[in-house]
Amino acid sequence: MRTRNRTDVRAEGNACISADAGMAERRLNQRTFVLHKTKNGEPRTVPMLTEEVYETFLRLSKVRRLDTKRVFLYEGKSIADIKTGFKAACRRSGVLENHQKNGFTFHDLRHCAATNMRRAGIPTSVVMKIMGWKSIEMHKRYDKIEPRDFRQASTALSAYLETNTVITPARFQDGAATVSV
Repeated sequence: MRTRNRTDVRAEGNACISADAGMAERRLNQRTFVLHKTKNGEPRTVPMLTEEVYETFLRLSKVRRLDTKRVFLYEGKSIADIKTGFKAACRRSGVLENHQKNGFTFHDLRHCAATNMRRAGIPTSVVMKIMGWKSIEMHKRYDKIEPRDFRQASTALSAYLETNTVITPARFQDGAATVSV
């Protein structure tokens, strides 16, 4: 789950990585991997955004079994559906995993990834490329704004205003002919 939240790969993308290294080639030197099976049918390069994700893939590449092309195994067998492991992890951790019961779904991790990238200051255009979106509407759908985002915005603006000059155009000042600094 941690890797998923840090790379934003949808379930079918995870299945590609899990199921066959040939379907999702890993390019460790560039810290990216390519998903060949995507929702829109177009291959997508996904960066390994954190050191943790890179180290996970690096470790797995060193211990990969020679009798299979599969990258992720569980008890020596290939993982057919990453959601099975997700559901088991949710059960073990006590997290509800059924969305109809106001629980947590595997797809929710995609929303978390989009929101976390925005909070980290990654430009919208870069987030859209990583996520595989072609429209700003998709970004708006996945990026969740919460009360803490408003608090962070207020704190950031206050810090900025304390250290930067505020320029008010003259036309907004009563009778002023120049820019006020």
